[in-house]
Amino acid sequence: MPVEIRAIRDDDVPAWVELRNAIDPRMATLPAWVDQRRRIEPTLLLVIAHDGPDVVGVGAADEPSERRGLDVGWMWFGVEESRRREGIGAALRQELSQHLRGLGKTSTHTSAWSDDLATVSFLCGRGFAEDGRFDFVRLDLEAYEPQPVEPPNTVSVVPLAGQTGFEQEMYTVHCEALADLPSSDELTPEYDAFYAWEIAHPARSHDFSFLALHDGHVIGYATLGAVPGSNDATNVMTAVKREWRRRGVAAALKAEQLAAAKRAGFSGIVTLNEVKNEPMRKLNAKLGYVPQPAQLLMRGPLDREPSGVE
Repeated sequence: MPVEIRAIRDDDVPAWVELRNAIDPRMATLPAWVDQRRRIEPTLLLVIAHDGPDVVGVGAADEPSERRGLDVGWMWFGVEESRRREGIGAALRQELSQHLRGLGKTSTHTSAWSDDLATVSFLCGRGFAEDGRFDFVRLDLEAYEPQPVEPPNTVSVVPLAGQTGFEQEMYTVHCEALADLPSSDELTPEYDAFYAWEIAHPARSHDFSFLALHDGHVIGYATLGAVPGSNDATNVMTAVKREWRRRGVAAALKAEQLAAAKRAGFSGIVTLNEVKNEPMRKLNAKLGYVPQPAQLLMRGPLDREPSGVE
C-alpha cells in the first residue's frame, strides 16, 4: 500500500504535533496552538503522511500574514527518521506546492538548521538557496546571576500580566521592529496575526513578558513563552521604538525578563536573531547567551505540477 498524504482532521492534531516536535524539537509547538492556527488562518494547510496506521511524515503551508499578496509562500515538512530517502519528503513538498500554487504563489520559504546537512542538501538540490540566517542562542539560567539594569529616568518596566489596553501600542512597536529587520521582502504585519502570536499564544507567559512605558505609553516590550517538552523558555520578541533605541530600554527589558524566568525555575532561555541585527546580537552576547546551530531561511521554487496536469 502506498503512503497516503492528506489534510489533517481534528483527531490527527496530537499525532501531527508529536512527529513535528520529534523532527524539530528546537521549534516545538503545542496542539492548542495548532488548533488556534487552524481556526484563524484561512490559507493554512496541514498534511499528514500515513503508511497504514503509522504516521511517517507531516507538513504545513500557508500565506505568511506579513507577506500577503507577495509571490512567496511558506512551507515546512519533515519525515520520520527511519523512513527518509523513500520519496515521502518529495511527495509532501509536491502536495504543499500545489496548495501554494492555488494561493497564487510561485516560490516558497522554508527553514533548516545549519547542522542538519541532509535537509540542507535536499533543499539545495531542488533549487533552494539561503535567504536569511538567524543566530539561535541559549542562556543558561542556572548559571546566570541576574544583574539589575535601570531604564532611562522617564521609563518604567512592568510585567505584561494585569495590563490592559496596550495591545495596539505593542503592535505599533512590533511594526517598527519588523520594518527594520533585514529581509528580501517588504514585511507588512497584520494586527490579528501579531496578537495571536505575541499575546494570545497558549505558550506565552504574561508574568515573564514586560512592557517599557514612557508617559503611560508603550515604547518597547519583550515577550516570553515556554518551549514545549523542555524546561527552557524562549524570548519571542524584544522590540523598542526607533527613537528609544540605544538608550538602555532593551537591556532593561531583558534584565527583568531573565530575572523573572530564573525565579520561575526555567533552566535556560533561547532566542533567534537575524545575523544582521547587530545591536541585539551584541546585547545577547554581553548577557552570556551561547551560540547554537543557526536557523537558515531558505527560498526556492515550488515543485513542478504533477504529471497530467495542464
